[in-house]
Amino acid sequence: MSLEHSPARQGARNGQKNQAEDPVGRWLTRKEICAALGISEMTLWRMVTEGRIEAPVKINSRNVRFRPGVLERFAERNGSPEYAGIARDPRK
Repeated sequence: MSLEHSPARQGARNGQKNQAEDPVGRWLTRKEICAALGISEMTLWRMVTEGRIEAPVKINSRNVRFRPGVLERFAERNGSPEYAGIARDPRK
């Protein structure tokens, strides 16, 4: 299957957002979470262990992903309005 005929490409043509265009609805990497919160990976894992951030899902033996909306839920629980804008697009 060529890239031109992939379902993601066809959805984008039909006006649907794909996951790369909609970071709120996609699974986030540890690096994206750290960048959005301005913390190190060690701090992220400490916060996961303490229950301050939801634990990620293990994708395979080497990779994890955080569920969509984890930053928004973190901001709501912690009353952190400064994260509200960051949570919408952690890559900016």
